[in-house]
Amino acid sequence: SNVPPNIHFCLKLTCKSGITELTINPVIKISNLLPCQLQFRLSEGVRDIASDGTIDAQNVEVLAVTEEQLLGVGDETSSLAVDPALNPCISFRVPGYRWSQRQRIVNRISAFSSWKPSNEDEELHVEDVDRNTRRHDYITIIEFERITYAGDPLTLVLEVVPGECPLLVVYAQYWIVDKSGFGLRYCDGYEDILGTTLKSESPRRTYLLHKEIQNDSMKEDMNIEGHEWAVGMNGVTMYFSGEAKLAVSIDFGDSDNPVVNLKDARSQWSQLLDISNVTP
Repeated sequence: SNVPPNIHFCLKLTCKSGITELTINPVIKISNLLPCQLQFRLSEGVRDIASDGTIDAQNVEVLAVTEEQLLGVGDETSSLAVDPALNPCISFRVPGYRWSQRQRIVNRISAFSSWKPSNEDEELHVEDVDRNTRRHDYITIIEFERITYAGDPLTLVLEVVPGECPLLVVYAQYWIVDKSGFGLRYCDGYEDILGTTLKSESPRRTYLLHKEIQNDSMKEDMNIEGHEWAVGMNGVTMYFSGEAKLAVSIDFGDSDNPVVNLKDARSQWSQLLDISNVTP
């Protein structure tokens, strides 16, 4: 059975003019705004019973996986499988990459003892305040390691929309469509004047390295919906830049060249483009 052993709901009671309204919501919702399939695992702390018989949520260290699901492109789902008082965490996986590190789920509209970040988590998050609604969204980046020893890392964004039932939204900062026909590489800066040393820790490509195509794990993931966007191939990729900058180069060898009549085509990096306010 896929039903978790412990089910949790969020109950909201409102009373107006003598009428009591009871609203029942799931504990959490997850939305996939990526152009590829998204896998997630929910986990919570193992219950530590204090001497007075209550759950000591602050001393929870060991995590147990409570649920794992797949989300298609644009899909949204909900979960009843985690207890907000037990420091719930979530990790993700996209095609071509390993599971990300666990992220603590933080809800700005919270009880004193639930949905709270650790001191380390607090340093990695960015609070985004909507001036119109005064809504405090909680944003962090998710870093993924490639399943092969070649290829590029991937950085995505996790945004927690606060509420009685928090909504976790996963998306890419930028989608890139390469229509040049060459197969390009992207970064957000370089360290030297000649533009030969990348400053970015997560450069991206719109073509797949030949050595990766032969990898069995990559072959399996290439059957997953939207894998092209995740691994970077067939002229599309997802991109992240904390500086909101973009530089482009032609950079591939003969064996990885999608254009047969070009041999070892490589170029210097272009000038940096400001993509902080992209308009059509």
